[in-house]
Amino acid sequence: MKRQNYFNSIEERLNLLVLRTKSRGKLNLLDLNIHEETFFENLLNIAYSLELRNLNKEDKNAKGVDLIDSNNRIVFQVTSTATIAKINKSLEKLGSEYQGYKLKFIFIGHDVHSKFSKKSYNKNSYVTFDPVNDILDITTLLSEIAHTNDIQKIAEIYTLCKREIPLDEMKESTPSHEVGFRNQMLSKAKWNHETTNDSKYVKREKLVDWLDKNVNDTAVRTISIKGM
Repeated sequence: MKRQNYFNSIEERLNLLVLRTKSRGKLNLLDLNIHEETFFENLLNIAYSLELRNLNKEDKNAKGVDLIDSNNRIVFQVTSTATIAKINKSLEKLGSEYQGYKLKFIFIGHDVHSKFSKKSYNKNSYVTFDPVNDILDITTLLSEIAHTNDIQKIAEIYTLCKREIPLDEMKESTPSHEVGFRNQMLSKAKWNHETTNDSKYVKREKLVDWLDKNVNDTAVRTISIKGM
């Protein structure tokens, strides 16, 4: 199905972007973050039907926010720094010029929403901020994309991600220590069947050998589905 192919490509590219952003952040290389503002400007506009524009292109001294939608009165902070202090700092910077606006965050990472959505934050009398609805991350963004009924929207996001996040180029620039760690972990992967008292249990050695071979192949994407 086209829908599934589109989503699989989007998911792989966004997850790779998270990996690269995290790796470069540890090295204090922040040039990628600047380009990500424009990327997420376009992505959020498609995903949430907004009219965001990059405020940093208009005002180099803009503080607390990166993207603004004046018609829908929404501002976004695009960041890979997931801390309570980061959120509070952004709230403190927004003054009367944002009266009546809603502040949202898009964190370039996973599980930020689940970790921070129930925390308490500083109050700001000018903007509204609801952590449950206004803290977004790559996990929540992918969920939004996966559950939309608009196939044209998914196709547009796919086209954007394919254009902005070329897989070959991104993978080639992945630091060697991360590749080594990934390969080290994969080299330890083994497929096992849980113990059974069934006297008729068939071990399926050939199938297990085939699975072992593929789970340790970095060119193969492996998904484990576990159930009763």
